[in-house]
Amino acid sequence: MAAVFAMQGIGILLAASIAVIIMLIFRSSIEHDPLMLDYVWRLIVGFGCVPACIALYYRLKIPESPRYTADVELNIHKAINHTQQVINKENIPIEEKSVGKIVKPNTWKDFREYFFGRWKNFKILFGASICWFLLDIAFYGLTLNQSMVLDIVTPHKNSTNVYDTMWNSVKGNLIIALLGTVPG
Repeated sequence: MAAVFAMQGIGILLAASIAVIIMLIFRSSIEHDPLMLDYVWRLIVGFGCVPACIALYYRLKIPESPRYTADVELNIHKAINHTQQVINKENIPIEEKSVGKIVKPNTWKDFREYFFGRWKNFKILFGASICWFLLDIAFYGLTLNQSMVLDIVTPHKNSTNVYDTMWNSVKGNLIIALLGTVPG
């Protein structure tokens, strides 16, 4: 989870860099026909699918955790095999006597009683969710309207050229990504 959030800034920087590169590649096409911007934004969004596909591939390649295999799939033998593969890096046959009792899977009722039924747990969960919600409002509210903010902060001559307008927006997004979102 920490790695995902640590890479957010790198992802934003990479997206802004790809937008700059694609805008440079399509410059003459956009100046000749502004409708070429349709292809530009489709390419930029399409490049955003590449990391997701790579992550999906690797997620499908890793085995489920032994806890999930035992509790949800109810396959104790497979769970023990996964555990032994991780610990010993080899597949050891499992004897019937090594299998313990089957653990009852957790239910929504258990979740409600434990997390929401106890004040100690509820206040932590509620506080974390409110903080996250407020952070999302601030973060996404600013980044979704970033091009409008850039127009206000950096006034430039009223250009009728579509490419210049988009280029200023893309360039400003790259500068903000460099200055504000990259960790370190």
